[in-house]
Amino acid sequence: MQKMAEAEAIYAELSRELTGEAAAEARMLLADLYFAQNHHDKAATAYASVVEEFPDSPLVANAQLKLGKSLFGIGDYLRAADVLSRLAENEQLSGDAGFWQGASLKS
Repeated sequence: MQKMAEAEAIYAELSRELTGEAAAEARMLLADLYFAQNHHDKAATAYASVVEEFPDSPLVANAQLKLGKSLFGIGDYLRAADVLSRLAENEQLSGDAGFWQGASLKS
């Protein structure tokens, strides 16, 4: 648990201090850390910030997918379905996104 707290502090600091793609990567790592710990509310906030603050980053599609899964994890099914619907045209992520969108719409 101590190492997770240390990693969280480091990623949070890096995401504030770095700029551009490096900042997006640090924010994504922070979000992934939250997600891995089932802190879906914090993960959703961090993934949403990647999407909003770094719209040209190649990480945006993965951040959208994980944002949708995080929203599902906190029971915000309508927002999850909406976010995931934006990945319908993404060849790599559309299958996973479609599955979670369907699960969100059924919940």
